[in-house]
Amino acid sequence: MEGKEFFALAQKLVQMRTEPALRSAISRAYYAAFHCWIQLLREFGFQFSKDASAHEKLAAYLNNAAIGEIQTVADTLTDLRRRRNAADYNLSSKEF
Repeated sequence: MEGKEFFALAQKLVQMRTEPALRSAISRAYYAAFHCWIQLLREFGFQFSKDASAHEKLAAYLNNAAIGEIQTVADTLTDLRRRRNAADYNLSSKEF
């Protein structure tokens, strides 16, 4: 399985247009991006553990890149993670 498969699922979930589907779509979209970036950075020799610390480590690596586009990706990934956390853990949120 590859991370990008989560994105295909996210796209299908968005089309359902229900709150549970939209919440799940955000979660799947975040994990699609997370796994794709982890895979790419591993190919360049970066190391990640298989626990929750990988999320913070990925953000740190991307935020410390000296390339503006990569820092934009870092900001987008951070926002997507925030939204994923709200989708998964804040069921009273009206964001969805």
